[in-house]
Order: sequence, then C-alpha cells, then structure tokens
Amino acid sequence: MVLALNMFIDVPECDTTGHALRSAPRTGQITANTDLNLLLDALDAPLARHWRLRTGDLDAAFADALVGANLRAFTPT
Repeated sequence: MVLALNMFIDVPECDTTGHALRSAPRTGQITANTDLNLLLDALDAPLARHWRLRTGDLDAAFADALVGANLRAFTPT
C-alpha cells in the first residue's frame, strides 16, 4: 500500500496524529485508499472553526461527534 503524505502530516506537531492516521488502514479503521490529508483536514477544520469563531464548545461531546462522523465517512463498508 502506497500512501502519499504531504509535509503537514509529517511535521512534529502532527506526529501523533500522523502516526495514528498512517496505522488506521492496517487495522481496518479506514480504507486503505483513504486520502489521509483529506481526513486530517476533515478533522482539523471544524476544530479550528469552532475555536476561531467560538461557535461552540470544544468539549468531549464535540470531539466524539466529529470523530464519529469522520469514521463513518472513511470506514470500509
């Protein structure tokens, strides 16, 4: 399996996230052909928007809903 990862996933601040995303296809959590940059953007953008605009709480319920929605979108069927 060849996955193209851009520099964003490989920067030190994203190392833990990048590692988790790179290992997720091996464990069947996401499809092997998932665009990891797209998945990272799908997780990061709502967090940044909520934080920047203060449109809602950044709490466990929000994080659970965000991760759940993304897993449903990127999980093998």
